[in-house]
This record gives sequence, structure tokens and C-alpha cells, in this order.
Amino acid sequence: MKPAHMILALTLSLSLSNTAVARRGGTDIGGGDTIRAFFLNAGDAVISYLTTTTEGQKLVASQGLNLESLEKSLDVNIIKVVDETLIDRTGSLVDALGEKGSITLNKLNWAQHIEHEADVYFLVFHEMLRENGINDDNYVISKSLKSFPENLKIKKALISKKDLISTDRLSNVIHKEQIIFGGTGCVIDSARTFTRFDAATNQFEIYPSEMATVVGSNGLTLDRKGCSIAIPFRAQAGKKIIMTQVDISGDVDLEKAKLVNVTVDTFVAGGKQPLRQVKPIKSGDAELSAGFLLRENPSAESACGGDGILRLNSSLSLQDTLKKSTAKASYAKVSRVTLAMKAVDCSTTPAKK
Repeated sequence: MKPAHMILALTLSLSLSNTAVARRGGTDIGGGDTIRAFFLNAGDAVISYLTTTTEGQKLVASQGLNLESLEKSLDVNIIKVVDETLIDRTGSLVDALGEKGSITLNKLNWAQHIEHEADVYFLVFHEMLRENGINDDNYVISKSLKSFPENLKIKKALISKKDLISTDRLSNVIHKEQIIFGGTGCVIDSARTFTRFDAATNQFEIYPSEMATVVGSNGLTLDRKGCSIAIPFRAQAGKKIIMTQVDISGDVDLEKAKLVNVTVDTFVAGGKQPLRQVKPIKSGDAELSAGFLLRENPSAESACGGDGILRLNSSLSLQDTLKKSTAKASYAKVSRVTLAMKAVDCSTTPAKK
């Protein structure tokens, strides 16, 4: 068993080191190929988990996995990184496609995973299984690695963020384990929806990987996805929680005559129902490939102290206005939902907009 190669981030963009790493197949990883390097090192971490932890050893035994065969999938001649959109056999937009002898990664999606430090080790394991010809539909095996041990994760940042002072800290406000997802864009109990709380900025981040629409090559002229999120939280005594900003960001790659609509409304259960925010994106007479940002300042606030539920409902639609299927795919996807919050004294009155 070879040791895991750990590659540190050397730039503010969280890119991995360009130092060449010799891998199987006699090829070096270098020249900025950070996506492949990350995948290979994450695969090494998966193998380490399966061989050194009690849970991993039990998984290997119960599924009859061949570790030597799995490790062989971590080969530079097998793993490819492409700019092209990846569509699976169901017509859905995906981050990777794995089959015997090949694992293909979409560069943009995996760059975002690396930048946001997403817990994607189970996704790496999923593709390793597929390359081995093992059925892992719906992540039936790989989802066991969704909560990956911190001590085995690749450490990228050289500088650790300092904790906020105790009066500003909100890391204990949101109960992540009680969050309820729903809809076709963030399916309940889906292994592909990630959450993360940034304790240095008091921002809660959601990465709904299934919030993606595709038309054209899959024969569709209209595709819709929806995502409903209920986030329980608890305000400290004498304090109330105010949601100051909600960002929905993503990207589109559209052929001519395509229309995208992104919508969102955010409110605290039992509070005032907000007006729905709608962002239309049109490609018109020219192709369009760009990112988008829908920003809402809801000023939704909780009651003083006690428990509450923040609700966020969003939708994404993509339509071919000419209603013609084409050979080339057009897509729109939501990459991240960010909720910014703060705690204030209950006597504080929000400033009027």
C-alpha cells in the first residue's frame, strides 16, 4: 500500500501545488492540473479510510470489495479532466462519468468542490466503484463515506481562520443534522447536497448538486427543478437572529433562444411572507456562457430567544423558446446558496430599507 500524497494549497485561490507527483502509468501531474491531482489524492484518502478504520474495514468485508482493484482506478491514464458538459444516461447534468477504464471529471464543477472544501470523498469513491464495474446507483455503497473523517481529509489551506469572539459566534445556532430538504433540486436524503457553516463569517452554505436543468441533447425543450429547505435554528436568550442576505449563485451555458428563470423567497416560519424574487436570463440571438447571482436582503428575523425555522424556497427553469430539441446541450445550474446572518439584542429594530 503506497502512502497518500498530500498536496498543500499555495495560492489564495486554493489551487493545489504544481509540484509534479509521479503516479501509475509513468505520467507526472503538473502544469496546473490541480483537478486530477486532487481527485487522485482524495482517492488515496479513501483507500486509507477503507484499510485503516474499523468502519472502512467492515464496509470492505460486507461488500466484498477488492482494494487492489479499486486502487488501480487511481491512474493518470484513467482519470480525465474536461471542460465539456457531462450528461449521464438519464439526460441529467453530472460532475463526473465513470465507466470501466475511464473516469471523466468536469473541470468547473470539481474546481468549485475544491474551492469550497466540499466533503466529496464519497463522490470520488463512487467513481472508483463505477470504474471497477460495481453498481453504486443512488450511492448505495459510497454514501457510507459522506461524513469523512477530518484527520484523513486533504489539508489545503496554510493559514487557519481565527475564531470569532464569543459574542459574534453563531456556529451553534443552526442545527445541521435537523435540516430538511425537499424537491427535485435537493432531494430529501440525497447524498449530493452538501452543507457547510463558515464560522469566520457566520455564513451557512448549501451546495445543491442536483439543482441543474438541461435541454437540447436530451430531447427536452423545458426542464424545471425546485428546492425547498427548512433550517432549524436557536437564538440565545435575549437575542434574535436576523437573516441579512441570501445569495443564489450558479452558471449557464446556453445556445441561442433559451430562457432561464431563477426564483427565491426566504422567511422565518410564522413570520411575514416575502415577495418572490425572480431573475430571468436570456440568451437571445447569441450563445451565452456566464455565471449569475441572485441576491436577496430579506431582513427575516426570529422571535426573541428560543427556536425557529428558516424556510428557503427556490426554483430553476430552462426553456427553449423555439421549442426545438438540438444536438448540443444547454444547461443552467445553481452551484451555491449562501445565507448570511447575525445576532442582535432583542430591543434592536432593523433599519428601514
